[in-house]
Amino acid sequence: KENSAVKNFTNYEKDDLMDFAKEIAKKTNSTNYDIYENDYKFLYSNYFDSTLNYYIDEYYSIVNGIGYTITVQKEQEFDFNERQAIRNIVDTIKFNIDESLKEDDDLELDFDSIFESGIEGAIIGAIIGGILSLIRIIVAVIIIINDSKKKKI
Repeated sequence: KENSAVKNFTNYEKDDLMDFAKEIAKKTNSTNYDIYENDYKFLYSNYFDSTLNYYIDEYYSIVNGIGYTITVQKEQEFDFNERQAIRNIVDTIKFNIDESLKEDDDLELDFDSIFESGIEGAIIGAIIGGILSLIRIIVAVIIIINDSKKKKI
């Protein structure tokens, strides 16, 4: 999603981004957050969304004025191997950073505008995931009912 407040996370120091990660953690009730750096800088957090009833592992970055959210969710908590597999996927992401996009000298991270633009996609993804899970359950119930009817004949 387009973000006019920040051009590139790579333009910021880790400490500045960590302050922003703390603000996201407050909004999501996360106690586990950090900055993940590979060739790029990502805000990382994992938390339980009590509204959607999903455990969430999430990476967020802004590159060339566009916010990218990588969100994985599941009904049970992620184990170490699953978190590592997600991180391996994040490590395959490649961006072409426009180095000419610099931040204004007096510009600070505007948490509210960045958070609102970045989290919308994550929420929509979580809702779609919940709907898909519900559809799978309905299909499974239909299959079970059909199988039990066939066995009675």
